[in-house]
Formats: sequence, structure tokens, C-alpha cells
Amino acid sequence: MSLAWRTLQKAFYLETSLRILQMRPSLSCASRIYVPKLTLHTKHNMPPCDFSPEKYQSLAYNHVLEIHKHTFGGSPLACAIGSAVLEVIEEENLQRNSQEVGTYMLLKFAKLRDEFDIVGDVRGKGLMVGIEMVQDKISRQPLPKTEVNQIHEDCKDMGLLVGRGGNFSQTFRIAPPMRVTKLEVDFAFEVFRSALTQHMERRAK
Repeated sequence: MSLAWRTLQKAFYLETSLRILQMRPSLSCASRIYVPKLTLHTKHNMPPCDFSPEKYQSLAYNHVLEIHKHTFGGSPLACAIGSAVLEVIEEENLQRNSQEVGTYMLLKFAKLRDEFDIVGDVRGKGLMVGIEMVQDKISRQPLPKTEVNQIHEDCKDMGLLVGRGGNFSQTFRIAPPMRVTKLEVDFAFEVFRSALTQHMERRAK
């Protein structure tokens, strides 16, 4: 077992131990929700805050939930997971892979800009590439949402999951994990290219 996983296991034990708390009924009897009586530090330089039901009486119930839901980011388990992820990134040299495969991916998808009139731009950095869809390269008006949706569905049907962004949700975002290979990029390229080809054939009918 690596040091990262041992650290994670220790933090998980500590986190679950801290969850054994005295439970008290909340002020909202109708919802039958129970809240723990616990003391926690939101930041290292702040005094502990006692979120007991008695202290809730001076606050609106919704406001209490708004405060409470932001207490998980600094837990020992979350910190240990973050440390373990950073160690794996360093041990497996994933930053270099991101740079090499990311450059390969950007150059690969940039070919679509020359092949299809509806691809207005291909841009990105590292392992995030955006493919902007337009009606044509002269007007550069966004491709209608119904057409973008169809291309999106075609990609999904062929096994490629991509995101969407842009003011009109017309830009496809390709952001694979840091472990992605050039072979997987080739697969994504072929699927996306096939989806665009199918769209152009539908347009021509």
C-alpha cells in the first residue's frame, strides 16, 4: 500500500470517528430533520463555532442550512484525498502527459476547422479543447441549438461524451482525464468527425 493510500485510510478513520456525534432535533419539526451538535472550525484563525440547536433560535432555518453546507471542504478526508491525488499526478508524470497529449489533441481537432464550414474555431490549452459551431464562416452566427443538440446526441450514441459551453451553448468542450492516451484522442476525433459528417448530410437533404 502506497503512502498516499495509507494517509487516506488514516484520514478516513479520523473523519468517520468525528461523525459519531450527539444528535438533537432541529427547530423544523415538520421536516423531521435532525442536526448534529458539534463544534467545528471554518478557518484556522477563527474561534470554534457551536452549531447547537439552542444557537439556531436566533437564525432563520434556511440561513442555518446555508452556513452548514459549507463546512465539508476542510475535512481531514477531503484534504487527504487532495494530497493523494497530487502524489499520483507527480508519480505518474501526468502533467507531461497532459502537455503532450493536449497538444496532439488540439492539432488533431484543428483539422476539422478546414474540413467543415460549420466549425468556426478550434481553440484550447492543455487537455481542454473548445470546438465552436457556427452557421458559416462568413457570418459566424452560432449554429442553431437544435442542430447542436443533434450533433451532441450523435456523439453520445457513438460512445463520446463531451460538454457544452459558450453564450449560446454552441461550443463543444472536450476535457478528458489526465491519463488520456493518443489512441483515445484518435477515437474521439473519429466519432466527432462522423457526427459532423452526418449533420452535413442531413443539411443537404
